Amino acid sequence: MLSQNISSTSLSANAETTQPALDTAQAGRILIVEDTRLLLDRIAQFLCFEGHSIQTANNGSEGLAVVAETPPDLVLCDVLMPMMDGYEFSRRLKSEPATQHIPIIMISARGQQDEVIRGLEYAEEYVKKPIDLRELKARVDSMLRLQRAQDAVRELNTELEHRVRKRTVHLRRTHQRL
Repeated sequence: MLSQNISSTSLSANAETTQPALDTAQAGRILIVEDTRLLLDRIAQFLCFEGHSIQTANNGSEGLAVVAETPPDLVLCDVLMPMMDGYEFSRRLKSEPATQHIPIIMISARGQQDEVIRGLEYAEEYVKKPIDLRELKARVDSMLRLQRAQDAVRELNTELEHRVRKRTVHLRRTHQRL
C-alpha cells in the first residue's frame, strides 16, 4: 500500500466518544513514515483523534511519493526502515526547495546521545521509542505552531516583495517623466 489517508470519521468505531482536542484551524496535515504497522496505526489513530489529517507511508520511498502528491504540514519519520531509511528520506526532503520547509520529527528506538544528535542533523525534533503520546502531542503541536508562524512570515515577505516591486515601477515611471 503506497499510502493511507485516515480521518476522524474512519476511526469512529475505535475512538472514544469525546471530541477531538483541536479545532480545524489548529489541525495539521501530518505524514507518518513508519514500517512497523502497529506503531503506525497507533500514532495515526491518536493524532487523528487529536483533529489532524493523517497520511501514512511504510518507508522513505513511499513517503517521498506521498509528499510529491500532497505536501504535508509535518512529517513523523522512523529512522530504521527498509528501502530508504529516515535519514535519506529527510535528506531528500530537505534538498528540494519546494519541501525543505516541511518540519520533520524523527522517531527512533536509538536513544543514545550520538544517535539523537545525528537525527537532529536531519530533522527539527527527535522522539525516542517507546513513544510517550503526551510528548508526541506536545512536539507535534509545537512544530505545527512554528510551521504556521514561518508560513505567515513567508507570506508577509512575498507581499512585501510585491509592494516593493510595484513601488519601484511607480518610482521609475515618475523619474522618467521628470
